[in-house]
Amino acid sequence: MMNHNKKYQVQGHLFEKRFYSKPIYDLYGLLEISRYIHLNPVEARITDSPQNYRWSSFPFYYYSQPQSPDYLNLKPITELFSGETESKQKQNYCRWMVNDLFSKKFVRTYPYKSTGPM
Repeated sequence: MMNHNKKYQVQGHLFEKRFYSKPIYDLYGLLEISRYIHLNPVEARITDSPQNYRWSSFPFYYYSQPQSPDYLNLKPITELFSGETESKQKQNYCRWMVNDLFSKKFVRTYPYKSTGPM
């Protein structure tokens, strides 16, 4: 790394500027990040739809699977959406999430239980 930095007259880690963390302050921020993560493989043209990307948690929202793995907690997202059952909440999340695929622009919609960002 030291040779690379001297050669190109840069400092720090190779991926220092590309990857970073940022706090999420409200429910809308949580949903926005979730949408970004699930749609990223589609935007990168790795897959044509988020439910077909094998490394994503989105298939657990999209398909009616009885139980997600123990390491995957869907409730922080699904509980933000209306629905009598968890299955209906997942369905509403998926409908909201893929809305961005068809509109090709970001549309601020609030289909979850609150009326907007906190």
